[in-house]
Amino acid sequence: MRILIWSILVSALLAISCSVASGGPAGRAWVAETRVKSAEIVSDKSAAAIFTLVLEREMPTPGWTFQIDSVEADAASSRLTVKLTEVGPDGIVAQVLSPARIEIPLGQIESGTYFVELWTRQTPAKPHQPGHALLIIAR
Repeated sequence: MRILIWSILVSALLAISCSVASGGPAGRAWVAETRVKSAEIVSDKSAAAIFTLVLEREMPTPGWTFQIDSVEADAASSRLTVKLTEVGPDGIVAQVLSPARIEIPLGQIESGTYFVELWTRQTPAKPHQPGHALLIIAR
């Protein structure tokens, strides 16, 4: 199976915080600026490949990690929603832009096209905000 990944690199991502079943006016909308520098799909070498989405983004200091809060799949719309919390480093660290790696396990993927939304927050007390969107094309 060949996997292609296309990052939606637009100057702004319009995201709706909730879908309105009636198709009526949205209650909230905002512009998200992406901070993801690179995205790739990696897989193990087993007969039924297990896929992982790997993202890299710059953070203000070294030592940042990410806690995956949820990965929700909507088979009807081929949409994956990933929510994560940014976890800052402990102690005093240098103020230097540093890459941080995010690994999101996807498991086995059926052939098709998937829209992936990445929502982030800086503390568990805050709501998730849209951070990035991309397409995964699996063949």
